[in-house]
Amino acid sequence: MEVPAARELLKDINKHYGIEPDHASDLDLFISEINDKIAQLDQRIKRVKHEIVNKEFVVFVNTIEDEINMKQTFYTEMDREYFRLLLQEITLNEYSIQRIVALNLIAQLKPKPFSKNHAEELLDDWITLGYFLEEENLLYFGPKTLGEFSDFLAENFEDYVKKCQLCLAAVLMGTKCDKCEKFFHRECLRRALAKALNCPACKQPWDKPV
Repeated sequence: MEVPAARELLKDINKHYGIEPDHASDLDLFISEINDKIAQLDQRIKRVKHEIVNKEFVVFVNTIEDEINMKQTFYTEMDREYFRLLLQEITLNEYSIQRIVALNLIAQLKPKPFSKNHAEELLDDWITLGYFLEEENLLYFGPKTLGEFSDFLAENFEDYVKKCQLCLAAVLMGTKCDKCEKFFHRECLRRALAKALNCPACKQPWDKPV
């Protein structure tokens, strides 16, 4: 869900339950209160910046530190292997692939590929769940993948995916400090530079456009 829609939903919830505007009307506070309740279930709500579509989302993620733990037990090991192949192919191809390329990846599955019909069903399911975004026949990482698998992407594709030094989420199209070479989301960095015109990591003056 995009952040503006989440704010509208929160307003509707407050109105329905007669909650005063100064209580739980702040989205971050509301998310924090929910996260306190669901932490024991290895679940968390996160705000995720999507640099490619230039939007911010609120996503529900699994926090178990597993390489690819999609939580839904109805996915088979081969389904999850297909998911890994999709992550790899999107990462290595500047963060987007054509749908036909995604479908053809099933040929790499061992010992025997499943059908293209099943691959289509999985893709549609994962797009609906927010693991991928599809625009003009191109597949991108979805907000749920960026929220749930940032560590996996940064650790397994460190030459391609970096972590923002401020929010610790994956950086796909951000910027880096020329002095310390630390990476940042542009939006995160803009907020930091509004307080002090220094690199948040090395504290040296930031002297280039964001």
